[in-house]
Amino acid sequence: MSVIQVSYKFGSYKEKLELSSDLNDALQKSITHFKLNDDNKSWALYHRNKELPLTVPLRLLNLAKGATLELIEKKADINGKKLKIKFSAPGFGTEIWNGFSSTKLLEAIQEICSLRSWTFVSQELKVQCFAKVWTYDQISKSTFAQLGILEDVSLRLLIPSTEEKLDAQPQILANHTPESIIEKAVTPQCVVNPGKSSSSNTQEHDYNVSAYIPGPNSTLGVSSDQEDDFEITVSQFKKYQKMLSKTTGTNQPLLTKRLREQTAPKQTIENCNVRVRFPDRTCIDIDFKPEDTINLVYKAVAKCLSNGSSAFVLSHSHPYQELQDDDSKLVIDLNFGSKTLLVFHTEQKGPYLRPDLLEKAKPFSSTKLAEDAHSEPSSSPVPNKGEDKPSKGLRAGHTPKWLKLGKK
Repeated sequence: MSVIQVSYKFGSYKEKLELSSDLNDALQKSITHFKLNDDNKSWALYHRNKELPLTVPLRLLNLAKGATLELIEKKADINGKKLKIKFSAPGFGTEIWNGFSSTKLLEAIQEICSLRSWTFVSQELKVQCFAKVWTYDQISKSTFAQLGILEDVSLRLLIPSTEEKLDAQPQILANHTPESIIEKAVTPQCVVNPGKSSSSNTQEHDYNVSAYIPGPNSTLGVSSDQEDDFEITVSQFKKYQKMLSKTTGTNQPLLTKRLREQTAPKQTIENCNVRVRFPDRTCIDIDFKPEDTINLVYKAVAKCLSNGSSAFVLSHSHPYQELQDDDSKLVIDLNFGSKTLLVFHTEQKGPYLRPDLLEKAKPFSSTKLAEDAHSEPSSSPVPNKGEDKPSKGLRAGHTPKWLKLGKK
């Protein structure tokens, strides 16, 4: 729980907020407190002469506890502020909407649905922005400005039927796929023949492919962070101090980052695990050798597609960098690590993977449980019980040994 103070002219108003909440609620309560309710006026919160976003959680604004915010009236505008909103619909794709803050949120959603031929707008539709979730009644009656959306932001459409649609994809594909394609794709292995490549290696490569699909509970929920979660204990601080002493070296001279990189032994990469993420949130994992080229990655991914002739592009997730289909080596030229995430871009609609891969695909929850179980033995050692014992205080009339007072 954090406390902020809102000032208007010569008055002030204090409000307690959760760290996961945004400033839009505080703005509405402060307007009501100062009796400034007027549909023809718009207000904003400023901190040090800078307007604060109303949709970002409080813990991401880097405000001090008890910070003073100023309530200032904004200039009236008929259309409102110009916005650029990115709508993300799981299982359907993404779409950029350009408009004004005076537009109702439901009207913007209906506009992009008619443009992309999406048919999921129903009474159960919800919209999420960070940890804030709005219901269908709220988005149908409120504009972007009334919801506190006054800057460019990404919104997520929470569709209850998305998970059922993703789970039903393998069965639908199996019923509508020719038998010749299913017979050729019996095992989830991609056989790549780099015969057309300019490299001297003409042998066939067999890559084991693992497919993953989002589970039924993969939709992000509301964050329930408490203020106690961000407080550090004495034992945790001692662990952090020991970790720093190990990295810097207690008995060694302090070195700069450049000198540590020069003296540290270079890590050799023996295997390159490449994960490709598709627009419908399905993923595939393929293991490559460090000396393989990006052309082999493109061919391996093409073998896993339901339509192998479709054009696509692979890129890094962040920062965005498109990868060309050439003979660049993964580690030497492209600086791939032991684990690399690539994003799949195409103009065609899903599903993208072969039916046999979707049938044998695993949900992401199983991989997370396996990683958590694997990381449990390597956890930091439990501190001694004596570390948490509080020190004995001084009795009345006693002074500490280090305090020496001169006698006059």
